[in-house]
Amino acid sequence: MAVARRHVQRPGVIAQWGKVQRIDGGDLIHAADLVPMPENSRDASHVRYEQLVDRYAHNHRKTPEFEPGQFYGQLLRIFVLEIAPDEELGTAEPETIILAAIKTLQVEFPPDVRMPFYRKDGPIEVVDLQAIQCLVGRIYNTQRKWWAIIDRSSPYAQAQFTELTSA
Repeated sequence: MAVARRHVQRPGVIAQWGKVQRIDGGDLIHAADLVPMPENSRDASHVRYEQLVDRYAHNHRKTPEFEPGQFYGQLLRIFVLEIAPDEELGTAEPETIILAAIKTLQVEFPPDVRMPFYRKDGPIEVVDLQAIQCLVGRIYNTQRKWWAIIDRSSPYAQAQFTELTSA
């Protein structure tokens, strides 16, 4: 965190956004901590996002091998960081980094149901905003006492990861 603080152009001043929409279309997503939800309206803050996950995370002796993983959570806040040019970071020009604070969901995939469910929230995770793939809906199941996640994503909601090459 100290490295990040050193490189933010205006320390102590971080812009926050309350809403975001993908450029190629899609639903307007709300940051739950910043956009009040009127009574009798839909909650537009739950999202599906993708992160690269080390398939050998449980075995620290193995060389990490990353693969895309899908996660669900509630978008809480959107942070906009202005980063000054710096050799330590390898930036020649000022850069804007947009991060999303997401309250993760402890998702289960029961074999008798074709959609993910959750009962509990998980920890808050800060990710690159580009990791968010789409808005998802939720329906509460009173019999099982858990939330069903309704993911109606389209082909636009698929992340693409590229290999990093050293120069």
